[in-house]
Amino acid sequence: MVGQQGKGVFVRDQADADEPVVSAGDDVLTKQLAEILGAVRDLGDRVARLEESVFQESSKADRSGR
Repeated sequence: MVGQQGKGVFVRDQADADEPVVSAGDDVLTKQLAEILGAVRDLGDRVARLEESVFQESSKADRSGR
């Protein structure tokens, strides 16, 4: 049996059991997932730089007595 999310569970012949089940959309989904993960990493880096910049400015203002 082979389960496919959103589609159901299907029974296969034993002869086909050695072959992996890969749909044509899996390659596209893998590429899209890689792009999304890259974008999330980039956003995380940008947020970290912004936070670093803001917190450095805040601590400078605290030390100057503002």
